[in-house]
Amino acid sequence: MSGKEHVAIGCAALPFALEIAANAGYSERELVIIAGGIIVGSLIPDIDHPTSFLGKRLKLLSKIINKYFGGLRGITHDFLWVIVSLFVVLFTKTPYVGFFVGVSLHIVSDSMTVMGIPFLYFLNKENKYRILPKFLCCKSGSFMNLLVTGLICYGLIKLGVIYKWKNT
Repeated sequence: MSGKEHVAIGCAALPFALEIAANAGYSERELVIIAGGIIVGSLIPDIDHPTSFLGKRLKLLSKIINKYFGGLRGITHDFLWVIVSLFVVLFTKTPYVGFFVGVSLHIVSDSMTVMGIPFLYFLNKENKYRILPKFLCCKSGSFMNLLVTGLICYGLIKLGVIYKWKNT
């Protein structure tokens, strides 16, 4: 998926995530940090690719990560980040949870592509995993990829609406 698609998914998650955070007692200032964190977090995993949105802006860092940590869909796309993020979100009260939510959204959405994502990258660099059967996965840049992005966005917005409705 492209950076634009990852940001769209992050933006679609904002109403849901911010409503949950507001109900958890975060201040308005913290909600702004959470929102920014979701957007930045939705782009961060692609820092491993020098032609990505962040890779073009942080060239040296991107080249180092690409060379030493597995290139595209290497360590920065490891599903282990989703597990770490889950613990941070569930067991801490920090406004930086947004970053972890954004990273998780990015990795989970990339797991729906044909290329897949690694799990425990340092133990097995070759295997890529998908959360859907391969025949349902989309190729980055394809029409199906846009459709999947749209469906994810729709689902996240719908979750936000349902959550808001049930909590008013």
